[in-house]
Amino acid sequence: NISDEEFAELKSISYAEMLHHPLNTQLQEIFSGGKFSSEVKYAYLWTLLEPDEVKYTVTAEDAEYYNVDPGTPLGTIWLLDVVVNEYVDEDLDMDAIEEYYGNDQNRYTTVRPYDDDLCKNPREVYLSDANEFGKVIVASVPVYSTENNFIGYMNIDMFYDVFQGHITENRNHFALLFIFPSILLSLIYIVFSIKRAKQSTLEVNTDPMTGLYNRRHLDATLPKIVKKAFLNEEHLSSIMVDIDFFKAYNDNYGHKAGDDVVIQIAKAIRSVTQKNVDYVYRYGGEEILVLLPNTRLAGAENMARKIQQSIKELGITHSFSSVAPLITVSQGIYTAIPKSSDSKACNAYIEHADSSLYAAKSAGRNCYQTYEAE
Repeated sequence: NISDEEFAELKSISYAEMLHHPLNTQLQEIFSGGKFSSEVKYAYLWTLLEPDEVKYTVTAEDAEYYNVDPGTPLGTIWLLDVVVNEYVDEDLDMDAIEEYYGNDQNRYTTVRPYDDDLCKNPREVYLSDANEFGKVIVASVPVYSTENNFIGYMNIDMFYDVFQGHITENRNHFALLFIFPSILLSLIYIVFSIKRAKQSTLEVNTDPMTGLYNRRHLDATLPKIVKKAFLNEEHLSSIMVDIDFFKAYNDNYGHKAGDDVVIQIAKAIRSVTQKNVDYVYRYGGEEILVLLPNTRLAGAENMARKIQQSIKELGITHSFSSVAPLITVSQGIYTAIPKSSDSKACNAYIEHADSSLYAAKSAGRNCYQTYEAE
């Protein structure tokens, strides 16, 4: 499993550091465990870089090799990279291979026409590719972080050379999967292992009623989020959201109706937050916590207004509320640049947001109050 923090680390380190990273070692051990056939040559995890993360561009000398114009960004990076077995065709130049893997720039490549679509719409795919080391069948499986954010694709390459005497260039990729059951079993293993791990992570980290992150996941991720803000000297904001007069709603409409309200409000809040950027947790009962990385007070206030509006648009009748005939919420906001990443700094995002929430309730409810650390 790879966390969002480890994902960021893998993108920032050098090729040599990546090769010796514990996660790369772990991947090597997984693929060396006998579950994968000798037909599989390489296993690697890749992703697309953001424009400001690109380190290299195509030089005039390499333009013909990449078949693109000079200056084209090398916008794809291998996050992990292992050799599954030691089969090498006798015609390959081993000196060229060693030079290739010894050059940090070769950890990057250009973005293929279909890569952007693959990352926007993750799915398992099979395709063919070729480089100076041979022609391959590539099986790609999307990978997600422990925080359930899309990371990139785990690829396994199967070289045509291994099947010398058994296949021809015109054979369909999928036919190969049936002709060589060992390949199919390997692909099934990796697809279902990753899906199973993802499902298990979701079950452990999410609230079964609302689908939001749960308190357990908050305990695991809050220290990482605070640490990142501390190291980057960025603002981090938290919003504690509480349903107004929820006990009165439960007492008069019933607990089933109350659960439905919590579910609808959770969906409304999730709809206005940024997926893969913001964090939304069911903190307890009718309370929901929102964490907004790299967000100043003005941005947090704007989010609070969006939350209020989205809940108002639900139009859920609440005849036993003292502030409105509909379901409303009170919100408490806390914003700060963490001065450390210890437990006290983490707890501040809960405690001060909770204090601001109390102030909002004291101010009449159906509003938000703020607290910004100096």
